[in-house]
Amino acid sequence: MPGREEAPVIVDAHVHAWDRWPYDAAVPDPATRGSAAALLHEMDAAGVERALVVCAAIGGEDPRTANPANNADVARAVAAHPDRLTALVDVDSRWSGTYHRPGAADRLERVLAETGASGVSHYLADEVDGWFEEPEGRAFLARAAAAGVPLSLHARPAWFAALGRALRAVPGLVVLLHHQGHVVPGSPTYERDLVALTDLAAVPGVAVKVSGFHYLADRPWAYPYPETHAVLHALLAAFGTHRLLWGSDFPVSRPHVTYRQSLELVRELTGGDADVLGGTALRLVEPARRPIIPARPDNG
Repeated sequence: MPGREEAPVIVDAHVHAWDRWPYDAAVPDPATRGSAAALLHEMDAAGVERALVVCAAIGGEDPRTANPANNADVARAVAAHPDRLTALVDVDSRWSGTYHRPGAADRLERVLAETGASGVSHYLADEVDGWFEEPEGRAFLARAAAAGVPLSLHARPAWFAALGRALRAVPGLVVLLHHQGHVVPGSPTYERDLVALTDLAAVPGVAVKVSGFHYLADRPWAYPYPETHAVLHALLAAFGTHRLLWGSDFPVSRPHVTYRQSLELVRELTGGDADVLGGTALRLVEPARRPIIPARPDNG
């Protein structure tokens, strides 16, 4: 009797974990709402084997919401669950005091050395500042490529042209764009933004996270967001399934969609494609996995 075919490994390519809820100090469960334990519970219930934890040292100056040591906190969670979680550490994102200041490449190398993380996250501000056209920005990308780790990148469409030019000069770097490039159907720039996003398919190292449908919708509560599906169809045509990765955006997505819904929507729209649901993440990120070193608390 032939053996039963094994189910594909499901990997969530975009989640967060925080020791305190960064968005609202008044929630009744600030210590657990965004915790790694809550994440693992949702993963278990949905049959998700692994997750890429995108670090984000957010929360502002209020000690009730601030997470300045998020890299260290996530590194400890990954050390406790190395078979389930992979860290993409926050380096110089838009909320940091070092955002696009000199020395970014050295800071990237230092944070990777201190945490042993398997990737880097970087959140760009909405305003394009020319950083990718400058030696500092190019050095940041080159250092990530030299370290052999992917860059999980929040970038609005206004950045795409400069990003594409910069990446052509940095062969070997894998960039994972967040939330379908934040291309919003119905916006005044939708057609132009979609072209800019799909043009990035010509850059071999670029992959896109199929996540954040609520960010693309006029009504973020109106699951399953049918007006946004055209973006995914365009991505499938331009990038192919082997360069797309499903992500839940848990726990940020909780007000809009359940964890199970975020998975099942993409499973349905892609016909359960094994690459989108986990294969792409395993191929692009897992080779960079290294022993996790719990970071010092002042490393956030």
